[in-house]
Amino acid sequence: MADEPKSDSFKWVKGQPSPNPGGRPSSKHLRKFLGSAVRTTGGETVAQRRELIHQALFKLAIQPPKNRERDQLKAIELCLAYDEGRPVQGIQHSGSIPPAPKPLDLSFLDYDDLKKLREQVLARAAAEEDDGDGDVPN
Repeated sequence: MADEPKSDSFKWVKGQPSPNPGGRPSSKHLRKFLGSAVRTTGGETVAQRRELIHQALFKLAIQPPKNRERDQLKAIELCLAYDEGRPVQGIQHSGSIPPAPKPLDLSFLDYDDLKKLREQVLARAAAEEDDGDGDVPN
C-alpha cells in the first residue's frame, strides 16, 4: 500500500485551492514555551535550568516509569543524538552524476560587452522563471 504510486486524482493542480490551507503546523509554540519555561522555572540561571532538563531526560533514559519503554527509547535516542551526534546516513542512488560544465573564457570581452551579456542572461532567466500567470517568483 505504501509502495503504490499516487493516482492523478490526488495530485494537486496549480491554480487550484491548496489541499492544506493552514500549511504545516508551526513548532514556534513549543519553542516559545520551552524557552519561557527554561528562563522562569527551576534553578537560578538559564544554564542551571537547562541542566535540570538534561538530568530529567537522562533519568528517563536509564530509569523509565513502569510500562514506558517507548519513552525510554526516545530519551536514549535524544541523549545519544546530542552527545555524540547522529550517525551519517549514506544515500544510495542510481544513475550517474554529470560532469561539471567547463567555465567559459570571457577574457576577450570588454566591460560594456560583459554588462550587455549579464543583462541578457538575467532577462532570459526571468523569462524562464515566469510561468505565464504574470507572477514572477523571487
